[in-house]
Amino acid sequence: VLEFYHAKAPLDNFQSNHRVLYNELLNRIRDAQDIFVLYDQSTGYPFIDNGFANIYLEQERAQAAADAFGHQFRKLAVRECKGENSEEASSKRGFFDYLYYLGIERIIIDNGWYRAHFRRNEIVAPPNWAEDKKMPPANPALAFSMLDFLGEVRWPVKYEKRMQVLQAKELRMLSLAMVGHYIVPIQHEGPAEVMEDGRIHFNKDTKLKFPVMKNAEGKIFLPVFTDGVEFSKKFGKDGFEGGVFGFQDVLRFIQDKEGFVINPMGQNIMIPKDRILALQAAAQAAEAAKAADPAAQAGQETAQKDILSETEDAAKNATAENTADTVK
Repeated sequence: VLEFYHAKAPLDNFQSNHRVLYNELLNRIRDAQDIFVLYDQSTGYPFIDNGFANIYLEQERAQAAADAFGHQFRKLAVRECKGENSEEASSKRGFFDYLYYLGIERIIIDNGWYRAHFRRNEIVAPPNWAEDKKMPPANPALAFSMLDFLGEVRWPVKYEKRMQVLQAKELRMLSLAMVGHYIVPIQHEGPAEVMEDGRIHFNKDTKLKFPVMKNAEGKIFLPVFTDGVEFSKKFGKDGFEGGVFGFQDVLRFIQDKEGFVINPMGQNIMIPKDRILALQAAAQAAEAAKAADPAAQAGQETAQKDILSETEDAAKNATAENTADTVK
């Protein structure tokens, strides 16, 4: 209400009054014993709506929202999660801490009449990497891009420029995958040096052993994990230790495999080796073109930005009005 009337005519002391009310809202979210979150049944993770997670303080409101999204062919479920100050959350990782690893930083809190936007780090600060160098890696941007891509590709609708939206989201996901650091389950025979940040250095005589996973066609993939939360779902108790490796190391590990799979117990994104090699070749060609003709490269980057802008607009406009035509 304060924002509404301030937009009509400037109010005295608007900034200070607005901050008081905003802080009160944040405190009530922090103090909530239970919160209700919309989960996407197609991914098993919190639903991402144009970059935002949807959180409610009342179960009835959350269910009403899930039903409304159902008219847009979204299959959502309401899940009760413990608030940051609940007794259960105080002894383990809280829900907003968990959102950090998923890369979900923008939140909508909805009471059925009004919607407030805030950032996750206003509720809980991100992990302090400087204080604990032994903490396993996290790839929040990659995790978010995977969920965003999966949520879109598994949405059973048709709309204009859908293919461009999917291609843009897939390209963002693969680009982030190529610069990530991963926890790789590994066993070794011979000397190995574990660094403070979890990376493992081997010498030439050390023998390495990796677990493998097969797809429906029987092709072999190496499982890797974006963070300790995903790693602990499977290999944290299977006799394999987790080593932290960069993307180039992962490429060396899959020379005799079809590719690698990211978070097989979660997002389960399988990336074939030839897809990565093709992307690397394209990136090298783009760099060569940039060096040869900077003006042409600048024009290409402008065109790419225009395409991405169009795909974002197409995604935002994919409402119930243009989702009536379903696909399998």
